[in-house]
Amino acid sequence: MEPAPPEIYNAWRRLRLDTPVELLGCASVIAVRGDEYVVASILRVVRGVLALDLAPVHTWRNGGEWPRHRERDVPGFTTVESLALAHGLAPTSAFHLPELSWRRVLPPRVVEDDTTISLAEAFARLPRDAGPRAAAIDQVAEIRALYGRMLTDIAYRIENSALFDSTVSTTRQLETSLALWSDVTRSTSDEEITRRSAVVAVAFRTARSHAETIGLGHLPTTARNSARRAVGAARLARSSRSAAERDAAQLRVVSILRFLALDCLPDPAALPRAITTGPARADTAR
Repeated sequence: MEPAPPEIYNAWRRLRLDTPVELLGCASVIAVRGDEYVVASILRVVRGVLALDLAPVHTWRNGGEWPRHRERDVPGFTTVESLALAHGLAPTSAFHLPELSWRRVLPPRVVEDDTTISLAEAFARLPRDAGPRAAAIDQVAEIRALYGRMLTDIAYRIENSALFDSTVSTTRQLETSLALWSDVTRSTSDEEITRRSAVVAVAFRTARSHAETIGLGHLPTTARNSARRAVGAARLARSSRSAAERDAAQLRVVSILRFLALDCLPDPAALPRAITTGPARADTAR
């Protein structure tokens, strides 16, 4: 199984309830209704049987029926809201949390940097509900951040090149939706912001699903074996602790990309630094 693109962390930021777990990477979240809540740790989504993406999750509710702590695998399309509904809680809002430290039957604790706090303390820190406008803006921020990190993950870009090729209709629709979102201003109505945010979300999920489904099949048949070797070399360059091995792997990626010379693949002139540096974050304006 190939690793997913790097995850993103946005502790304490609002999260749309309809966000699928596949969009979150590795994340900790809290879904809230009144003074009740469900917290969840979502692990990396992996390819399951019958091509179904599965995400291992740990969940805990501060009330309701036992068991309060559950562990299960859910499809990648499962929403944050659904994680709470499984515990009998219909949430009205959700937020990112820092890392959760799980303790068997006891409630997990929240770990941020070198500080550990209780769930009750974390709950008290949550922002007040700012309505659907803020939730819609945060949803696009999530998508743009993840898309930006995918863009800077060289191995992922090679293996799923259709996501970054504007000649592909699903990618072109994603780019169009993001362009329309860039026109959003403070004077844009809440209804229009919510609509455009939903369009971006659908376009991103569609483009990503298409690209990850066809994978290297987007490339010419004669380029696929070379591209597969470049993917392996890029991952080695990112993970190796040996400077000599990293350098050799970087040169291998650059050499292969120069040989292939395909517009839908990363520009070898921008490498090898981009292979080993951490993926950049993307932001959006309110």
